[in-house]
Amino acid sequence: MIKILIPNFYFIYPNLFTLTPILMIENSSPPKEESFSVYEGRFSYWKASLLGLFTCVSALAFGFFLKKVLFGLSNNMTGDSFFLLIFLLIFLSFFSVTSLFVSRNSFMTLIAFLSAVFIFVVFLPDLNQRIAIAGLILAGFLMVSVIMGRNEIDGCLKIKFFRIVKPIMSRVIIGIAIFSSFLVYNSFLTRPLDNNNPFLPQNVFESSFRGISGIIGKFLGDVDFSLSLNEITAKLVDQSIPPAIKNDLIKKSTDAYQKQFSSMLGINLDPNIKLSLAIYQGIINKFNSLGGSSKSSVLTVLAVLLFLAVQAVSPLIRIVASFFGLVIYQVLLAIGFGAVVFENRSKETISLP
Repeated sequence: MIKILIPNFYFIYPNLFTLTPILMIENSSPPKEESFSVYEGRFSYWKASLLGLFTCVSALAFGFFLKKVLFGLSNNMTGDSFFLLIFLLIFLSFFSVTSLFVSRNSFMTLIAFLSAVFIFVVFLPDLNQRIAIAGLILAGFLMVSVIMGRNEIDGCLKIKFFRIVKPIMSRVIIGIAIFSSFLVYNSFLTRPLDNNNPFLPQNVFESSFRGISGIIGKFLGDVDFSLSLNEITAKLVDQSIPPAIKNDLIKKSTDAYQKQFSSMLGINLDPNIKLSLAIYQGIINKFNSLGGSSKSSVLTVLAVLLFLAVQAVSPLIRIVASFFGLVIYQVLLAIGFGAVVFENRSKETISLP
């Protein structure tokens, strides 16, 4: 037999006495790689739905406490702020883990959109154009985070949890920060600040007043801020003088103190309540007396400061939420809820079998 090679095909002459060649096509394509896991390509919709349910429930709880804190509806601002932070961490953890396990882009995008809806739904009674825009921005950032996470997974040969969840959580936190800033601006543009406002709650102001009182004391001398202005000036007046003169001196001293505070802080004080509370109420009353454009400008500044504050603590929030998410991720792998499989000979991916 004579074999004549030509690139990609060759002729075979069975023997020297037969000149009729047999054409043989040579397959130059590389052999297909075999699947390395029975889980490859499998996807469980009920498992994905269960992860989506946990994500949406945590989103609803986060939205509930977000409204209580930002709209000043809380009777215990410290406690509700703590629960707000806890549910933020839980939501970030579940959202990131769900983004890893749910490989169907359309399904994960739906979960991201529903998560935004569940955060937004508690604000429906206050719905207006600004809140609607804020909700759309939030939904957009959540859906973008899904794309960013999927790009990270596609770009990794090995599943690196912290590397993958970092862009997911970063985009979600940015979306939440913008959403919260819109809410704060909208909330207090049409209604006055009260003692439970998110900018300066009364209990936070009172608990931190020792440092403030030290600064103010440099200008006013040794002043006991737990007393009212009337009580402070009464202690300074000689008690042996006639009552009529004494009362007149108290009134003049009180007026002098009020002028000092007015020139220094730009606020009017109630002389009959303790000085720390009078200063706090003076600041709140000053804000509430602002005109429309001035109030809008101040709220814009406060909203921007809120956004910057959230971004400043974002790395810390992301680190804590990533560790929570890693625990959830490892538990789900350990119980067989999900599996890390080989997409080809060298690349890992995550499956919900």
